[in-house]
Amino acid sequence: MTKERLAEGVELYPLELNFCKGCSHLQLSYVVSPEVLFRHYVYVSGTSPVMVQHLKEYAQEAASLIKLQKEDFVFEFGSNDGTLLSHFKELGFDNVLGMDPAENIAEVATTAGITTIPDFFSLESAKDVRKRFGAARLICANHCCAHIDDFQGIVHGVKELLAKDGIWIFEVGYLFNVVKDSLFDTIYHEHVDFHSVEPMRRFCLAQGLELLSASANCIQGGSLRCYVGWPGTSPTIRGGLDSVSDLVRAEARAGLHSESVFLRWVRA
Repeated sequence: MTKERLAEGVELYPLELNFCKGCSHLQLSYVVSPEVLFRHYVYVSGTSPVMVQHLKEYAQEAASLIKLQKEDFVFEFGSNDGTLLSHFKELGFDNVLGMDPAENIAEVATTAGITTIPDFFSLESAKDVRKRFGAARLICANHCCAHIDDFQGIVHGVKELLAKDGIWIFEVGYLFNVVKDSLFDTIYHEHVDFHSVEPMRRFCLAQGLELLSASANCIQGGSLRCYVGWPGTSPTIRGGLDSVSDLVRAEARAGLHSESVFLRWVRA
């Protein structure tokens, strides 16, 4: 960026990473207002053939694993242009609803047949959705949870909306790949959190939920898909994907649970 461009009054924000020695979570120290970042958004999933195919397989896998019924309510927050929900509709699941804070994209999705509420997901918005549409058998969140600094608030919303036999599936960039492949270009202000399995497992337990299973995939440089539910539910999901314990052991071998691996970044 040139000096002239900077002189035009461009907002600058700190960019610092913080590692928690207690839970091994990595996150930014400074949070840019979500109103600034996400009320008008540019990226849409439907313009990427790779992402469209990925989300199609995502919907097929989710429907099969949890034995989704045609009448079940499927809700997605951070639903973008509705690509994932459109694949559920293609499978015959018409009871779908999206929520996304980007007003421009929510309008595009709704026009295309995927009803989308233009709002941030929270406990209050979850209460409103449940009152109007009932409990959700499946809640999805695809590559938006890393954008959220108050993740506990999100979980409160999930617990409010999730049916007793429901599952919350979310996909995020995987810290394992960030470290292994030195993906420094993924560290910017939209990505507040950098998720890995062990901190997520602990966090879910502390919130009264359980990380039932998790699997790694190669989308967007390396991602982590988590399956979360009420404790003791959905044994078929536990056996159907990479085990949580296997991924935790792989993370430990890679040094993700220690600050030393991140200090090497600073010294490099």
